[in-house]
Amino acid sequence: MRYEAVIIGSGYFSIGYALAHPSSLIIERAQILDPNFGGTFSGFTACTEDPTVISTPLATHFSRNGFLKNGAIHANLSEIALSSFVAEGSLPILLGTEVTRIRRTADGFKITYMNAEGTTEVEADKVFDTRDSGEKNTLNVLCQKTGENNKALPECEGFTVSTATAFYDGEVVLRFRFDQTTECNQAKAAAMRYFEKHGDGLGLKPIKFAYRTFSENESAEVSHNGAVKINELAMGDPFAAFEYGSTYANKPGTAEYFPTENTSTPEELGCDILCVGAGAAGCYAAIAAAREGARVILLEKDVNVGGMPVNGQVCFFYYGEKGGSYGATEKRCATFSGLFAHRGKHPDALQAALTEAITASGAVLLTESTIESLCVTDGRLTRVTAHTPNGKINIRFGLLIDATSDGHVIRMCPQIKTYLGRDSDGTTVPFTVRTELVNDGGCYHYNGDDGYCNQYRQPEYSQKIIAARARRLELVRKGHPRVLSIATTAGFREGIRFEGRATLGYKDIIMGEPPEKTLFVARSDLDKHGHDHALDDELYQNWWIISNLATVTARIYVPLGAVVPTGISGIVTAGRCLSVDSYASSAVRMNRDMHRMGECVGIAAALAVRDGVEFTDIDYAEYRKITDSYDCRNGVLTDRFAFDSPNGTAPYRQVSFRMSDGEIIEALATDSPGEAIWTCFRSDGSIAKKLIPLLRSENRELALHAAFALGILGRKEALPQLRQAIAERNTDFLRGCRRSNQLKCTVALCLIGRLGEADDVELLMPFFTEDERKRELYAKTVDLLVSRNENYGYTYFQFFTFALTAVGKLAVKYGKEKEIYARLQGILTAERLHSIGMAVSLGDIDSHVVTALNGVVQKITSMLTERE
Repeated sequence: MRYEAVIIGSGYFSIGYALAHPSSLIIERAQILDPNFGGTFSGFTACTEDPTVISTPLATHFSRNGFLKNGAIHANLSEIALSSFVAEGSLPILLGTEVTRIRRTADGFKITYMNAEGTTEVEADKVFDTRDSGEKNTLNVLCQKTGENNKALPECEGFTVSTATAFYDGEVVLRFRFDQTTECNQAKAAAMRYFEKHGDGLGLKPIKFAYRTFSENESAEVSHNGAVKINELAMGDPFAAFEYGSTYANKPGTAEYFPTENTSTPEELGCDILCVGAGAAGCYAAIAAAREGARVILLEKDVNVGGMPVNGQVCFFYYGEKGGSYGATEKRCATFSGLFAHRGKHPDALQAALTEAITASGAVLLTESTIESLCVTDGRLTRVTAHTPNGKINIRFGLLIDATSDGHVIRMCPQIKTYLGRDSDGTTVPFTVRTELVNDGGCYHYNGDDGYCNQYRQPEYSQKIIAARARRLELVRKGHPRVLSIATTAGFREGIRFEGRATLGYKDIIMGEPPEKTLFVARSDLDKHGHDHALDDELYQNWWIISNLATVTARIYVPLGAVVPTGISGIVTAGRCLSVDSYASSAVRMNRDMHRMGECVGIAAALAVRDGVEFTDIDYAEYRKITDSYDCRNGVLTDRFAFDSPNGTAPYRQVSFRMSDGEIIEALATDSPGEAIWTCFRSDGSIAKKLIPLLRSENRELALHAAFALGILGRKEALPQLRQAIAERNTDFLRGCRRSNQLKCTVALCLIGRLGEADDVELLMPFFTEDERKRELYAKTVDLLVSRNENYGYTYFQFFTFALTAVGKLAVKYGKEKEIYARLQGILTAERLHSIGMAVSLGDIDSHVVTALNGVVQKITSMLTERE
């Protein structure tokens, strides 16, 4: 494909130029627009020279939405401001994309870039490079003044410290300028230690560190030969950069440059273990392997170590087991977090603590570096070529650990079979872009689901990320407490899975036995996020929907072979890219478990390289001994199942699913029958003869719960009670979980799709009519015990999707596909579906429930027409 221009970097100049020249392509390596003004200055002042004369569309948008005031941009909202502006149009932008090569041709340029989809080459008449090219020796830190102080800022060896103006009263920016180029993480760790030593004396507490380091050049353009180099930072004003891009025209004498292609032989590095990805698992894999004597190189594509806990701001612990060496880093993080102005664990504090731990381990850290190509010899991965800020390098190793979470290296190996999403329709779980807020002296995060997205497909990925950031404008408009920042990395809870030497399925978690060789033990519930369960597997529905066991945590035995792909040797994984099914992947992803998994993989990898054996052939007895000494493999809790509240709001309670017939009947008479229903499912079915008489009980709750237990056993005697619950639109819900309890009508709809008769279709068809949607019951607020997402029509969404799925199943079962398809076509027109989508999402067309609803319609339509 050929473009008028390719613009590297997504700053204000880039947006302005692309608006004026629509046949341009913007390429940004980060996941945020404009990491210079939007990221570096996030929380700081960025003033216009004369706001009264600005009439650009950008300034109009900023003024209308409250981002521009008294000549200054609310720069801590810059990510929201720019994303919301871009989302209003349709600019071609690729986020998360690295330019690896620029070649001058007779009629323009050839540009090679790499992202999750792979490597692509495009052509362009022009190339603009807006990336910061200065030496990375400056770090900005936004601080809160805690008192008047006239002391001079102490100087430290290796850097100087000065002040700059902040946007809000009572705040100041400390500018750390290092004597030489300094790696971002080391710079932040040094600044953190500065506050530890001098912060109290200076009366300053840090609020937020800059996203990345930079230095300013004097000239807006630098001259060489070919592509135009634009230095936005030298302009100093985002609106000036935007205007410059909007009106830019090549003129004789325009300064140009061409990044000379490095044709020399790449530098050669060697190590025992190359760990790719310095995230929740990768950091501890590298630390542990180095601790066990291996020579380790840790490669990270971002500027920051820490992955989702840092860049995604998911730095708190939810589920997951305690134990392991991460505890020492957490203590150091707690010390650093205590220095910040706002209460709570801080991502910048965690980044600094991790940097210190990596440095102490002896592992070599290379940031802003991406694997570009692989070398496979005799079926074994032996070397990679990496793209780094200083050019290409070759790295030889004994074993590679892919800890990228999105399986970056795994996907580059055609020998490895990979999978994505749920088996029924390929759907992955919703993603989230977390937003950091301040209220009443503490930091907290907005964590709503932002829709479905295939992170391996461009431009969908970029459009969804920008749209998610733009929707944070809602928080600003609602007068929300101060927004500090949006996570620089989106939270994708599910990625590529692969075929491994051993596979962990959700059936193994809830019904199986431990493997012979366990890598480590995780703990979590089977939480996919969202409420899109109508197309889930029947066994999963038995657990989550019918038995109402959403928040039961399980002890999860991850096999040693689940991190070892088949088809190629020399590579293992650490993190959530595993040999698992879609449902199991939703459970093996908690931060504490990722830390412990990384440590376990690092230990096993060091043993494998030391002894010259395959990962699965290590001395397992020695592995157990080492992992036990660090308490990282087995976890603390020994109960197989339990109701467990990660925030301590509910008591811990063991769940055994070993109940006598009398205990089952007694539990079915309560509002929390889930354990009894699952116990019935796991039984030999003889309990049915004691349940059938209960269907006639005057206790309505007992009769219906008995029907659920019989229904999960496949007994049609349950049908009368199920039909009654559906006809009544029973909106009571099962209890027992601290959230995600199931509406009883939803359970009945789920079961009638399995057990129903042909005539039951008539009971279900009214769910799709306009009159149904107008029922008063759908306007009622849903209890938080049922839904964490009260911003959409939860009840109607559940009833509609489960009723439609049930209709589809019954039509296929009784050979009425054509008849039902014709009737649904008359009811579910495009206009009706749009109306329903707007109703269940309260007008948010990008809501994940709209995607889920449309997905169910498409799946059922396919079921009804596939025989034609």
